[in-house]
This record gives sequence, C-alpha cells and structure tokens, in this order.
Amino acid sequence: MAAGAAFTSYGDELQVCDMYADGQGAWAGLYKFVWNGQGTFIKSVYAGGKGNCRTNTADVPEGTVVWIKLCMVKNDVHWRCVWSQSGSA
Repeated sequence: MAAGAAFTSYGDELQVCDMYADGQGAWAGLYKFVWNGQGTFIKSVYAGGKGNCRTNTADVPEGTVVWIKLCMVKNDVHWRCVWSQSGSA
C-alpha cells in the first residue's frame, strides 16, 4: 500500500500520508466498537500527492478503544482498505 496512517492518543491526532504521486489518495478513518470489519465511525482524514500528510485532531474521549481503517482513494472510491490492530485514546 502506498499510504500510511497513525493515531496518537496525546492530542487525539489521526494522521494519514500518501507516499506516491500515482493519481490516488489516502484516507484514514478512526472507529470504535469494531467487529467483523464494521464499526462506529469517529473521524477521518484524507491526503493526496507524494509525501503529503494531513492530520485531524478532533477530540476522542479518554480510554476509547479505537481502530484505524486505511484505504486508497481514486475517483472518490475507497479500495484496498486494511484495518489496524486496536489501540486506545
């Protein structure tokens, strides 16, 4: 995957980075209560362009168990999505 994402609990920062200038972007969504590939959406962030990163710092309640869903985006279609392991806000 030509993208990366991370969540930092201090500051509630969800960051996504697009690694290649390939006409695709990178989208990361933060979720809670994930089960079997579905969950409750919390927030998201999008970046496009080689080396471009973006951050969303919307508040997440302390102690919330979270997962990141990272997807490639082309023509507003999310594809090649992957889920992270769980973390905590």
